[in-house]
Amino acid sequence: MVFPAAGPALYTVPLSAGAGPDCWNRRASRGRVTVADNITIQAEPRVAKGSGLNKLRASGKTPIVLYGKTREATALQVDARALDSVVQASGLSQLIDMQIEGQSTLVLLREVQRHPVRHHILHVDAYALQMDEKQTLQIPIVVEGEPDSAISSDLIIMQNMDTITIETFPDRIPQSVPVDLSLLSMDNNITVSDLTPIEDVDFVHEPDEVIFSLTRSAAVEVEEVLEEAVVAEDDVEADEEPSAEDE
Repeated sequence: MVFPAAGPALYTVPLSAGAGPDCWNRRASRGRVTVADNITIQAEPRVAKGSGLNKLRASGKTPIVLYGKTREATALQVDARALDSVVQASGLSQLIDMQIEGQSTLVLLREVQRHPVRHHILHVDAYALQMDEKQTLQIPIVVEGEPDSAISSDLIIMQNMDTITIETFPDRIPQSVPVDLSLLSMDNNITVSDLTPIEDVDFVHEPDEVIFSLTRSAAVEVEEVLEEAVVAEDDVEADEEPSAEDE
């Protein structure tokens, strides 16, 4: 299996490896797409700026800037561990109920800046949501179903996308987007057009964008090339052998 550290997903899983169910996000059972629950996090007004941010981080706090369509940018701070848990669990697709001095504000994280070496969170931009304003965000794919058992074991499943970009209202953001792997065959890639429609959710992709496809194993292709080369060499040797008439 190949799991790139960054960039677009391109996961390869041999069908004979039996690794698919463990390495992919899977839903335990098929059913209705559920809307993501909110996570609550406590935030406080922040005074520290500039060089004072290093001291703030050393105290276990992470600086945040909260802004919105009708809201001026506000400097805040949150518990670093609590924030890290939210980001690790849900990335930037999780609705967060941010409690600020007793007031509740529904937000989405827009940008997370990390330390280039230690990778801990340095700073976050959060967007204050309006319930009548559509949002564009990436939602993780979950795999349903199994590949056709008739598919040759020398083939490899290629996953080209691990998230789907959607546009919807804040209260309609799904936890995940299901993809039915049983639709996959040598004659049929799984594309965005194969996704089951979700109420009030638009997929921000071209319909023919490929999510899953099948390809032949490189090892098998090399083996076939070598076999063809041996056959070709035998044919050449046979042509070069003198006939009885030549003698």
